[in-house]
Amino acid sequence: MGAFRSASGSDSPPSLLSAMGIDVNDPGSWQKGYDLIMELKKTLGE
Repeated sequence: MGAFRSASGSDSPPSLLSAMGIDVNDPGSWQKGYDLIMELKKTLGE
């Protein structure tokens, strides 16, 4: 995660996320993020 923070101003978001195994062009990546947010909302009772 430190490499992500140190490079955040010098590289594009898709490139930074790709280094962490996240493909911004894959709808499944977005769905996983959405599912995580919905699960957190349920856990927090909102």
